[in-house]
Amino acid sequence: MSIDSAYALPHVTTRAPSRAVAADVVAGIALLAIALVIGLATAADYGLTVDEFNTDDYGPKALAWYTSGFKDRSHFETVEFSLWYYGPWFHMLTAYVQSFDFADRVTVRHVMTFLVGLAGVAALLPIGRLAAGRWAGLTAIALCLMTGYLYGNLFFAPIDVPFLAAMTWATLAILVMTRDALPSWRATFVTGALTGMAIASRTGGIITHAYLLGALMLCAAQFFADHGRLTPRYLAQIGSRYGTVVVVAWIVAIALWPWLQIGNPFTQFRIALVHFANMPMVFEFSHWGERIMTDALPLTYIPAQLLARLPGAFLILLAVVFGYGVASTIVLARKTAAKWRLDRDAGLRAAALTLGRARGILVVCAAVVLPLGFLILQRATIYDGIRHVLFVIPMLAILAGVGLTAVLPLLRRAPVAAAIAAGAYVGSIVVTLAALHPLEYVAMNALAGGTRGAYDKFELDYWSVAATEALRRLERRLDYDLPNGFAEAPPSILICIPWREWMVEPMLKRPWIIETDPDKADFIIETQRSRCAAGKPVVLIASSQLSYLKSIAALTPLPLPAGADRAQDRAELLRARISEHLERGNVDAELITLEPLFERWDPAEVAAALLALNRQPPTVTDDAATVSAAPDQWVKVFVTVGKKDRAGPKDLVGALIKEVGLEKAQIGRIDLRENFALVEVAPGAADTVVRRLTGVTIKGRRVAARLDRGT
Repeated sequence: MSIDSAYALPHVTTRAPSRAVAADVVAGIALLAIALVIGLATAADYGLTVDEFNTDDYGPKALAWYTSGFKDRSHFETVEFSLWYYGPWFHMLTAYVQSFDFADRVTVRHVMTFLVGLAGVAALLPIGRLAAGRWAGLTAIALCLMTGYLYGNLFFAPIDVPFLAAMTWATLAILVMTRDALPSWRATFVTGALTGMAIASRTGGIITHAYLLGALMLCAAQFFADHGRLTPRYLAQIGSRYGTVVVVAWIVAIALWPWLQIGNPFTQFRIALVHFANMPMVFEFSHWGERIMTDALPLTYIPAQLLARLPGAFLILLAVVFGYGVASTIVLARKTAAKWRLDRDAGLRAAALTLGRARGILVVCAAVVLPLGFLILQRATIYDGIRHVLFVIPMLAILAGVGLTAVLPLLRRAPVAAAIAAGAYVGSIVVTLAALHPLEYVAMNALAGGTRGAYDKFELDYWSVAATEALRRLERRLDYDLPNGFAEAPPSILICIPWREWMVEPMLKRPWIIETDPDKADFIIETQRSRCAAGKPVVLIASSQLSYLKSIAALTPLPLPAGADRAQDRAELLRARISEHLERGNVDAELITLEPLFERWDPAEVAAALLALNRQPPTVTDDAATVSAAPDQWVKVFVTVGKKDRAGPKDLVGALIKEVGLEKAQIGRIDLRENFALVEVAPGAADTVVRRLTGVTIKGRRVAARLDRGT
């Protein structure tokens, strides 16, 4: 009985016809070349993002650690907290290239990020051929470049894009290494180096060793199918290669990551891993029209984000491959069961052979399922869309490429219609991305209502890239209206990028005066995440009127009666409501209650006192208003504002008294951390503090509050 049946799963191929290789490889190289030309030509268009401010500081200082002979510790002591928990190899490389002053530092950074990211996307061409056969790699590249969320991030996600590239290269190395049932030593060492680079990019790179372990187990399955048993010698050979990969990977990771060099590398790695597993970043944001917390995400958060951000064709092909995979699994199970009933040994070996031959596509599936499954089950803290799992999208694109190969026989029945439909769809995507440029990463699909319809449903521009585009337009307008305006009297500007308002100088192309106080800035640029000018009066003027406005503002305050008008309207409405209530005449019970007061006070004064009491914030509870808690009875409340926001204990106390209505006796110790604060309050006040403090603005940041869960 033959056991060499392939069933229905894709399997590893060793050689394809030369014409087929040339066709998809040439097309893939051409597509990558087009993307390269466009990317290099437009890299200067992209704005500076939140993470680029600190990574541009981290890179040179990490490089100084090596150039100083491991003596300069500035990248541990003078950079933003937790940056050292990321491997700096890419940031050091970027800092080195920036030192040659080829171009503007920001443009150089964007070019470097794009080149590394595109190299990661290019790896999909051989991955597709190894895992799924012809055209899957080319399809995956095309889908990645058509996905605005991925393409836009290729320029300005300084941590996520290098990690994407390292993970893609590591996955390719694993596939090359495990092409044969017994991997070669050369491929083993290369895999060790590339998985080490993944670990040295972000702690999550350690998962590549799980991919490798699964691939080697499938190699063993094929060896078992071919030889009928697993010999001790073969198991020792497989084990030695896995061990070598692990050792080489850690050597590379330690060499590239200074954090691992200043103590026990494994202890240092565990510290970084625990930090990211318990990310202390808590705030509220929009997801499919609902407000959710970063540390209390629904289990469906990642799939739902993918459902909104991937192009429609991408999603359709994923649905096809899912159905194809389910059908193939059912076929495999049935054939294995039939063979098992006839000959158990033959049935087992046939199943082992099928799975072993399909190890390429199974590794790709693992590269999707394992990281996403881990984050979902762990209920990890995730924010900024799905940038933390950006590295999974290329692997999803490979699976979508398999979906295309599954439907190709159907498309070949009407090749002209299929080509026209595909061309029209690709054209519409290109037009959309061109219209969004340089904000391609905010692109949303039709399920989310398109980019325009998704604005209030999702947090789109979490990187604040639009701030740079708005600044450029403002500068061009001022140059047109006031040709010598900056030379004569430079205006001040506040750019509302969270925690970076005072660091925006690299964004400026004119001699602006940087301002951080909304009340003092001549111009304010808000971003979707930071509404730092909310509630501030705004005067709309032409650019040419700015100098005159500033001159008269220096002499007399500008009257802004809008607030007074609104107050007068509210007073008139209140009087009307009172009159209506009196006309109905149903106030007898209230008059009986107030009658003793009328003997001592004028009724008008009593009425005024009642209105004043009505405007005062109610006390939290009768007991809590007068009795402070004992030290061991305080309840801790977690508040999403910290030292990064330049907030102090006085700011929190002020918010608790003015916005929540607490007495000083109800407020205990305030522990101010880098990203958050822990506030002790009286037990009876805790729930009210959580409810009323959430949404309050402290130091320009809308905060969220919750009961502390042992942070």
